Amino acid sequence: MEGFADYVARERERLNTERDSLIQQRRDIDQKLAAIDNEYRAVDAYQAAKAGKNTGRSRLRKDLSSEGNGDLEPRSEERFHSAAGIERSLRIQRRKKDV
Repeated sequence: MEGFADYVARERERLNTERDSLIQQRRDIDQKLAAIDNEYRAVDAYQAAKAGKNTGRSRLRKDLSSEGNGDLEPRSEERFHSAAGIERSLRIQRRKKDV
């Protein structure tokens, strides 16, 4: 016959195991949400680059050009390379998900 102390010890162990499992699930979900947020940012940057809007490095170049450095204005081929880089990044992320 088991004592009350044994019962309490088993219940504590069961609860700790269940709690640890839930904490790990929450970490996994947080990582998945962060990956989705990164994809949203990449898509937004891609759409902005396709639309010809200045983002990231191009925005910095435009800011510098407004200070009198006209030769730092982003060229259209720079925006193209930026969009291609974003497309490549999205393909890599999709491949990682499929693996």
